[in-house]
Amino acid sequence: MKKLNVALFGILLFLSVGFISSDSAPEITLNAPGNNNVSLASYILFNCTGLDDVNLTNVTLYLNNVANETNVSGFNDTAYLFNKSFSDGSYNWTCGVCDNAIQCANAIVRNFVVSSSGPTYSSNSTNSTSAGKAIVHRLFLQDNNNLSGYIFSFDNCTGTFANSSWQGLSGRSNWSNVTKLANYTSNCTIQWKIYSNDSTNQWSNSSTYSYNTSAAVVPTVSLISPISKGNFSSTNVSFNCSAEASSNFSNMTLYGNWSGWHANQTIGLTGLENYTTFSKIISTTGYYAWNCYACDNSSSCDFASSNKTFWVDTVNPLVKLANPSNGTETVTNAQVFKFNVTDNFGIKNCSLYLNDAINQTKYLVGNSTLVLFDSINISNSSTFYRWNVKCFDFAGNSNQSESWFIKIVGNATEPVLGNVSEWANTYTTSTEEEYTKELGNKDRIKILIDEENHYVGVVAINSSSVTINVSSITQQAKLTVGEEKKFEVTGDKSYDLLVKLNSILNNKANITIKQINEKMSSEGGSSVGEKIFLIFVVGLMIVICGIAFYFFRMERNKLGS
Repeated sequence: MKKLNVALFGILLFLSVGFISSDSAPEITLNAPGNNNVSLASYILFNCTGLDDVNLTNVTLYLNNVANETNVSGFNDTAYLFNKSFSDGSYNWTCGVCDNAIQCANAIVRNFVVSSSGPTYSSNSTNSTSAGKAIVHRLFLQDNNNLSGYIFSFDNCTGTFANSSWQGLSGRSNWSNVTKLANYTSNCTIQWKIYSNDSTNQWSNSSTYSYNTSAAVVPTVSLISPISKGNFSSTNVSFNCSAEASSNFSNMTLYGNWSGWHANQTIGLTGLENYTTFSKIISTTGYYAWNCYACDNSSSCDFASSNKTFWVDTVNPLVKLANPSNGTETVTNAQVFKFNVTDNFGIKNCSLYLNDAINQTKYLVGNSTLVLFDSINISNSSTFYRWNVKCFDFAGNSNQSESWFIKIVGNATEPVLGNVSEWANTYTTSTEEEYTKELGNKDRIKILIDEENHYVGVVAINSSSVTINVSSITQQAKLTVGEEKKFEVTGDKSYDLLVKLNSILNNKANITIKQINEKMSSEGGSSVGEKIFLIFVVGLMIVICGIAFYFFRMERNKLGS
């Protein structure tokens, strides 16, 4: 009986304790992971602690606001652990707690991110495999978190990858689009791949993709004008190109080197054949190259097979007369006219004008030269002949020299000998000192002056005088015994040669020749310009004297009155 009473007392005590009400709600504390935690592992251990003043009944883990797992062990003031596996992405979590009085509480929700791997890849593509063509490489990127960016790695048929700079991306999915100019070699292997990261800085790399280049079908370009080595005397230059393509055109670009080799202008095109004109102002004189670059709508592009060149030349030639000297009076009908011409790119032709009519034209090559026209015979005249030279360069620029004058006087019937076969004997002297020699009719002496051969010969002899012939610039003079004469033979307006007739004996002329270097004086050979100037000065003096005399008479009349 005593044992029964003890048992009943225990039961009653248990029941009375079990139904005692809790005075306050339980508390829950989140221990780990922290708010906004980023986990690089797919497994996460959640840790929270429940606390109550009487007795806990359970603790529950909530993921994304949904009860995921409940622990009913009921331990008070104890850490509850929950181990979970996740795919990459963003989540939230919290813990809830309840006691035996059915009082419950939840902690503030925390966020976390799982990023156990980098972005994934799919749908790789290229828009062409043509060698030498700009090819677009595309790849689709995805990540459970936001994408951050990528690095494009390219092997252009070299066997070595080269990385481009990092490019940013946004969103959880996006395309990488990279354009690269393919190697110009046909049937070589191009490889490419992508390295990318997400917003948690998890990196991954794509597979390596590859293709073999194929021979590109590019437009055919022809350069029409300016023709190669064309010349322009104007700064306005028109360029004409034509092109054919297997697919519709996109555009054509003019390239040139008048300010460094560069793309100068691009014009849109249509169709399979086209002809395009570019108009440019090129202000600087020079020698330039140009080409055209045509592209079709599949991005196949090409230049013409070779550049063409042209000159822009706005500079006139410089023409200066050399010989015979201005105002020359001579008995020699046969004259060789000399002049100098200079140009920045080259002379095309020069014409000799006698009294404003073209006498002859020389076609020349070179930038600077001394030119001799063919010898011509000029008739005797009591007036001067006017002569000048006009030259053209290859760009069409022209310039004309000043006019000089020459007069033929004396006996024009005396013979003029020029060809070697017309001379009986030729004697050579190498000395620069005086040289004396007896010469018969048609005998001559060869002398070297300024590295050019010149000749002094006898063309007529009588008892009192001798007619001598001096060349290469053919001149004649009649000398009496004891008379001497100076000659200019090099075109430098200085006397180069002195010839003296010493005696005449047995139809032989004893002649002395000597090289000299004396400036030509105006005495006895004043130029027409000098004569006109002298007349002008004399006339001006007469006018001044007349005016002075007039005012003198006026003053005298006033005093007389």
